[in-house]
Amino acid sequence: MIIKELEDLKKYSSFRIGGLARKMFIPENINELISLTSKFGWRGYHLIGNGTNVLFTDGIVDKPIINLKKIATNISVDHDGIEVGASFDLRKFISYCVENELNVPVHLATIPGSIGGAIYMNAARGGGKGQISDGIISVKCLRNGKIVTLNKNDCLFGYRDSVFHKNNDIILSARFKYQKISRELAQKHLKDALVVLKEKDYFKYPSAGSVFKKYNHAIMRLLKGLRIGNAKYSSKDINSIINLGNAKFIHVMTLINIARVLHLLLLQKCRLEIIIFKK
Repeated sequence: MIIKELEDLKKYSSFRIGGLARKMFIPENINELISLTSKFGWRGYHLIGNGTNVLFTDGIVDKPIINLKKIATNISVDHDGIEVGASFDLRKFISYCVENELNVPVHLATIPGSIGGAIYMNAARGGGKGQISDGIISVKCLRNGKIVTLNKNDCLFGYRDSVFHKNNDIILSARFKYQKISRELAQKHLKDALVVLKEKDYFKYPSAGSVFKKYNHAIMRLLKGLRIGNAKYSSKDINSIINLGNAKFIHVMTLINIARVLHLLLLQKCRLEIIIFKK
């Protein structure tokens, strides 16, 4: 078990925003994770993976933070599919599948994050290109101190949603199944997907990608380019806030709240996608 005190949170967030963690626990095996979750209880801790969908306060986060980067990093392929740990990087997973001649949805390689985070959010790219749940057979998770396996239907996948938003399960790994494809064709598809990414602001600047999972497009288009401090709604990409350098938590929250108020005034609905850690 690795324990860090007053740990700088900026380096654990793709936003590069955050203050200090009073205590960060980095379990190195499942037993240590079980011990921590039992000690703190449900909602008694924050859980992070690659930190690509989180916004930390600039102050001190008093609630213990459990970082999963040291466990669930396995990956293997067999005739029944591919098994991958929740802490495995999503982009590396896509590359691994390509090299093993699997017809994985390569557009997911434009999403930074871990497998666990991607499953939790049912990660997807726009344009009807599919979501990560499309290839899932089952998900293994930690539930009340016991390891259980859920089939795809049990996971209740929806748009940017899953059953893991509604309970205290911790995703440990998942099994996927993809059709075979030639390595050359898979590599071409991946290359084409990455070309699009290079033009995106969220690739050039620290960001959490999409801010809202439900929003009114017309309202969000009005906000493009709006800047508070060094935080700014992207001028190119709708529904994305970027950090131009040393942006603060309050700057991002102000941009978020402006969007919330506009939706409220115009009788529209919006729901956050990013997870905010305030304390």
